[in-house]
Amino acid sequence: MLKSFPETLEIDKKIEALEIKKKSEGKAFLLSLFFPGAGTLYGGDWVVFIIMFLINAFIIFLFLRIGFWRTIFWGLSYYLVGNDNYAFTTVIGFYFFNLWHAGHTVERYNFSIRMEIEDFERKRTGILMEKYRKEKYGQNN
Repeated sequence: MLKSFPETLEIDKKIEALEIKKKSEGKAFLLSLFFPGAGTLYGGDWVVFIIMFLINAFIIFLFLRIGFWRTIFWGLSYYLVGNDNYAFTTVIGFYFFNLWHAGHTVERYNFSIRMEIEDFERKRTGILMEKYRKEKYGQNN
C-alpha cells in the first residue's frame, strides 16, 4: 500500500483500481482445464476463444458421432499399425496448447496492467519530487 499524499491521492486511487483489475493465471488454467477456451476468454482474447470453441465443438462431434474410445484408438492406430491418423495426438496437443494459451493470455493482460501502473507511479514520483524541491529549495527547478 502506498503512503498517500494529498497531491497524489487521485493517482493512488487509479493505481489501486488497476491492482484490483489483475487476473489470476491459475484461475485461467483451471477454467481451461474443465472447458477448453474458457481461460482464454477470462484473459480477454475473444478471437482465440471462438476458434477454440469451434475446434472443441468438432472434437465433441467426433466423440458423439463415432464414440470416445473409437476416436482415441483411431488416433492411436498410427502408432500401433502405421496408419496416417493423428487424431489422438492432435486432440491432446490442442488440449495442452489451450492450457498454455490461457495462462499466456492472462500474463499478457497483467503485463499491460503493470505498464499502466508504472506510468502512474512515474507521474506520482514526479509530483512528489516537485513537492520536495519546492519545500527544500523554495523554487521550481
